[in-house]
Amino acid sequence: MSKDKKIFLIVTITQYIIFGISLAWAFLARRITPNWPFYLLLVGILIGNFIPHKYRSNFFSTEPGFFFKTKTRKFENIIYMTTTCLVILLVILLNIL
Repeated sequence: MSKDKKIFLIVTITQYIIFGISLAWAFLARRITPNWPFYLLLVGILIGNFIPHKYRSNFFSTEPGFFFKTKTRKFENIIYMTTTCLVILLVILLNIL
C-alpha cells in the first residue's frame, strides 16, 4: 500500500473515531457540557483536510472509488456527506435534549 493510501486510511479512520466519541459523549453527558461534543465534531471534520489531494475529489467525480471499486467517488462522497450530516444532526439534537 502506498504512503498516500495509508495517510488516507489513517485520516478517515481517525475522523470516524472522533465522530463516534463525539456522539457517545453527546449521548452520555447531556446538559453537562453542551458545546464540547460539537467542537470535537468540528475538529474531526477539519482533520479531513489532511487527506492527500489526489484522494480529495470533486463531489461529482466519476473516478473509481477508493473503498468501493465498482462505484464512483461520487457514491463515496455521498456516503461521507450523509454520515457527516447525520452525526452533526445527532450531536446537536442530543445537546438540546
